Amino acid sequence: GQGIAVTALQMLNAYNVIANGGVYVEPRLVLATIDGDGVRQDAPIGATRRVVSELTAREVSDMLVGVVEAGTGTNARIDGYAVAGKTGTARKPQPNGGYQDADGNYHYVSTFAGFVPAQDPQLSIIVVVDEPSNGFYASQVAAPVFAELARFGLRQFRVPPPALPYRSSVPAPTVEAVP
Repeated sequence: GQGIAVTALQMLNAYNVIANGGVYVEPRLVLATIDGDGVRQDAPIGATRRVVSELTAREVSDMLVGVVEAGTGTNARIDGYAVAGKTGTARKPQPNGGYQDADGNYHYVSTFAGFVPAQDPQLSIIVVVDEPSNGFYASQVAAPVFAELARFGLRQFRVPPPALPYRSSVPAPTVEAVP
């Protein structure tokens, strides 16, 4: 939390690597343009490169689903969809050093980042609330906003719920009996 210094886009890119099976895809701001003749011109897809193994990406994805199913991210759940995501609540460093302002108060940034559906990611979102006024834990502040935005996006992009429930794609470890 407090020791991380990245932009929201950088953090979302990390989640996108996991959603893309360990492959980084350079983000693009424009999907397409319309030329003078009214013809759609798709923007080129950005450069890609493998960042982590597919197995590592699946394991992390499984952990992120666990956060939403039974951890701090339960307020990001969406009926019919497996959501993979993580909360983040951080105290903001103050100009005078430390985390308390001159009056002894803490200031917070609450974040939830994730993707949905977890088994075939179609949408990734990061919600960053700087100095929330109605509580400060990301589970209460940012996760519900994620769920609301994701529900809207899933409807807007017509992403149907998966036919099968989310199943961990990581094989269970084998345990050998000790004599």
